[in-house]
Amino acid sequence: MEDREIQQVLDDLDIQLAGGKIDLPTYQTLHKKWSSRLAAAPDATVRAISHAPATVAVKLACPNCGAPLGERLAGTSQSYKCD
Repeated sequence: MEDREIQQVLDDLDIQLAGGKIDLPTYQTLHKKWSSRLAAAPDATVRAISHAPATVAVKLACPNCGAPLGERLAGTSQSYKCD
């Protein structure tokens, strides 16, 4: 698999997590797996030096009604019940 394909898998994982399609533990496991594959690529050293990681802002909302998350969401919570 090429670097760009692995990066696409990582990007897709971010989208799936934000959309509520996968849970946090699954995301963390898969992200670790694919990140290690990307880091093991022959040009990983060059890539790490030349490309800073992108920062992505994601608006978290209920996947059913689209309402923004309320104040009750704790930093350690893995789930949230929409009002």
